[in-house]
Amino acid sequence: MKIILYLTLFVAILACSKHTTPKKVNKRLTEGSWAITEFIDNEISILKKYQNVSLGFSDAGNINAISETGASGSWSVGNDKNPTILYLNFPELTDSLHVLTDDWVVFKLTKDLCILKRNNISGFNYETSIDQLTLTKK
Repeated sequence: MKIILYLTLFVAILACSKHTTPKKVNKRLTEGSWAITEFIDNEISILKKYQNVSLGFSDAGNINAISETGASGSWSVGNDKNPTILYLNFPELTDSLHVLTDDWVVFKLTKDLCILKRNNISGFNYETSIDQLTLTKK
């Protein structure tokens, strides 16, 4: 009897789990500026190069990067919510921020934290990926 109760509870919890929606990503990212607090690329931390960069996301799809030289790019969110994909684009000649240009899976999103995992290839398991970009609200 207890096994059935626990199994039912487990299934109910899974059914209620929420994915980060594109609408939520749009809303959260445009609320203030974000600091890069972790950046792992090709399994190597490159945070030192980006730790003084702040990103501001506008409703119009522009990103303003505040760094030593300043830069701008664009962003958009895909329509799917499982997973939600954040597309970042910085021109190649834009500071060293062109490394951020990619499609990123929104792995975790709260009002103060955004963890992005690089969306490398079709069928890629982003949950176990080491490459990630973590943004923290300033």
